[in-house]
Amino acid sequence: MKNKQNADDSFHELKRDKVVDFLDGIPDEELLSILGEVFSGRVPYPLEKSNIRSHFLLAIAKSTLINSPGEKSEEVWSQWFLGAIAYPNPLLYTGDNLGPKYGFCQFGVCNNCHTYLASNVKESVCPICGYYVSLT
Repeated sequence: MKNKQNADDSFHELKRDKVVDFLDGIPDEELLSILGEVFSGRVPYPLEKSNIRSHFLLAIAKSTLINSPGEKSEEVWSQWFLGAIAYPNPLLYTGDNLGPKYGFCQFGVCNNCHTYLASNVKESVCPICGYYVSLT
């Protein structure tokens, strides 16, 4: 029985490695689309869903270099900024049309839940509350 378990573990690891390699090689916009589908069917706290609203989301953490370090100074970085990745508006972006492949260069704040957002498209949907947003 131990050999079968090792074979099952090896097969699982091989499949997992292929999934990771695939996800690592696709554009950010496609990654968002795939993970959005996965996240839409998952609830982080299923046993508490009668009194807790929860869902998974993709986010970006970013910090900016403030100074150019010289011989006598160290790098100084800004505080971290955390923004949720907004999904493309499904009324405008359907099927394989995931919007431009410029990365998540559109920014804004959701007018409903006040979450900082980033997306690859201007017309998006907040991943927290589902509100339609227009980003810069």
